[in-house]
Amino acid sequence: MIFLNSSYAKKVIIFTDVTQVVGKESHMMAFICQVFINKNGNNGVLYLAYSKLDSKMNKLYTSLVIFLSILLGPNAYSLNQEVKRITLDEAIALALRYNRTIETAYLNRLTEKFDLKVAQDKFHPDLYISSSISQASNEKKDSLNSQIGAEGLLTIPTGGQFSLAWTQSALKPWQNSENDDNFNNDLILSFKQPLLKGGGVDVNQASQVIAMRQEQENLLNLKETLINTITQVIRTYRNFLLSQRNIEISRLSLERSKNLLETNRILIAEGRLARVEIIQTESDLANQEFSFQENKNTLDSNRLQLLQLLDIDRNTLVEPVESIQVKEIKLDENTLQQTAFANQPNYLQALLSHENSQTRLLLAKNNKLWELDVQARYNVSGSSDSWIETQKNVGNLGEGDYSVGLSLRIPFGDYTLEQEVVRAKVGFQQSKINLIELTENIKIAITDAVRSINMRWKQVKLAQKALKLSEKKLEIELEKLKVNLSTNFKVVSFQNDLVIAENNEISTKVNYLNALTDLDKFLGITLERWGVQIQKEIP
Repeated sequence: MIFLNSSYAKKVIIFTDVTQVVGKESHMMAFICQVFINKNGNNGVLYLAYSKLDSKMNKLYTSLVIFLSILLGPNAYSLNQEVKRITLDEAIALALRYNRTIETAYLNRLTEKFDLKVAQDKFHPDLYISSSISQASNEKKDSLNSQIGAEGLLTIPTGGQFSLAWTQSALKPWQNSENDDNFNNDLILSFKQPLLKGGGVDVNQASQVIAMRQEQENLLNLKETLINTITQVIRTYRNFLLSQRNIEISRLSLERSKNLLETNRILIAEGRLARVEIIQTESDLANQEFSFQENKNTLDSNRLQLLQLLDIDRNTLVEPVESIQVKEIKLDENTLQQTAFANQPNYLQALLSHENSQTRLLLAKNNKLWELDVQARYNVSGSSDSWIETQKNVGNLGEGDYSVGLSLRIPFGDYTLEQEVVRAKVGFQQSKINLIELTENIKIAITDAVRSINMRWKQVKLAQKALKLSEKKLEIELEKLKVNLSTNFKVVSFQNDLVIAENNEISTKVNYLNALTDLDKFLGITLERWGVQIQKEIP
C-alpha cells in the first residue's frame, strides 16, 4: 500500500489491490475514482483502485506512481499522520512555549537583571588587590623593587566614601647587602563626605531608584510582548475557525446548487421549465465551486499563519475545535478606566518616565552646586631594613598621623551645567504633558471601544435574524419553483442571499469576540484573562 500526499492540494492518493474482475480479463486495470470532502471541508480524498496487473500494466502503473509522486512533491507522508485538534488555550500555551519572539524577550531578561544587580551593588564594599615588580638601575647600584597592596572602598547613601588602603614595598639591591635592604609598610584610612554637590541620600540613591524603575519598565515591555503575541494567536486562531466555517458554508451552498440543477433537469424533462433557464443554475454552480476553492486556499493560509505564530513544523496538520459562541458583555466605562490606569503597560511606563524625569531634574540641579567636601585621613607607616620591624610599626595604630579638612571648588563660566538643568526641566514638563495627553486618550479610547462593542453586539443579533429570514425565504421560494410559481433567477438570488447571511452571521460573531480581545489588550489584562503569569526565569 502506498500513501502520497500534497499539502498544497490537500489530497491523499491511495493505491490498493482489489479483486474486481472486468469481464473475463482478470489482468485488466480498473480505476475507481471518487472525491470525498470531510465535514469541515479540509481535505479532499481521492481513491484510486487497481486490479491485478500483468507485466505491461505493471509498467503503466509504475509510470503513474512516478508521475503522481512528481506532481505531489516531496511532502509525502503516511495516511496515519494524526490531525492535531487544538483548542484556543492549547494554541496560547504552545505560543508561550515555542514562539521565538517570546523566547528572545526572556533572553533579554538576562542582561536586564544584571543591570539591576550592578545598580544595587553601589553601597556594597569593593576590594582591589594590586602588586608590581620592577628593576631600577643608577650609577651606584642596581636594585629590585617589589610592591603589594590592597584597598577596600565603601560608599554610603549620604555620598560619603570610606577607603582603607594597605601597601607594602621592598627595595633590595642586587649586591645582597643586608644593610641596604629597605622595607616600607603603609596603612591609610580616609573618609570623604560631599556637603553640596554629590551629597545627600536622594542624590546618591537616585541611580538605584532609576534602575529599579527601569526594571519595572523591562517587565512591562515583557508583559506587552506577551500580550501582543497572545492577541495575535487568538485573532489568527479565530480566523482559522472562520475560514473553516466558510468552507462548510461553501460546501452546503455547493450542494444546494447541485440540488437545484437536478431539480431544473427534472422540470425541463417534464416540460415545466424552459431549457435555457438551466444556464443560470449552471453559472451559479460554477461560481460556488470557484468560491469553495478560494475558501480552501484561505483555510490553508490561515493554518500556516497559526503555525508560524506557534513556531512549530509547517507540515503539522492542525484543526481548531473551538465553537464560536458569543454572549453579551455589559461594560462600565468608569470601571474600565480604573482597570486601564492600573494595568496598561503604556500608561504605567509613562508614569515611570515622568518620575525619572523628576529624578533627573534633581540630579541636574545638584550637579550645578559648588563642590564642598569634608576630608579626613589617618596614616600609619613603618620603614626599616628589617621586614619584621616594619610590621611592628604598623601595629602601633596610636602612633599614626591624621588630618581633617575642607575643600571647596567653585565652577565659573561652565554653561553645560545650566544646560543640563534646562534640558531636565523641559524633559520634566514634556513628560507631564505626555502623561496628561495619554490619560485623556485612554478615556476617549475606552468610550469608543464600548460604543464599538455594543454596536457589534447589535450586528450579531441582526445577522442572526437575517439568517433565519434568509433560510425561510429560500425554503418558500424552492417550494414555489416546484409548482412553477417562481423562477431560477429568484431561487439563485435567494441562495446567494443565504450564503451572504451565513457569512455575515459568523463574521459578526468573530468581530465581536475580537473586539473584546482588543479591549483586553488595550486595558493590559490579557494575561490575567487567560491565566498567564510572567515567568521569573528563562523558560
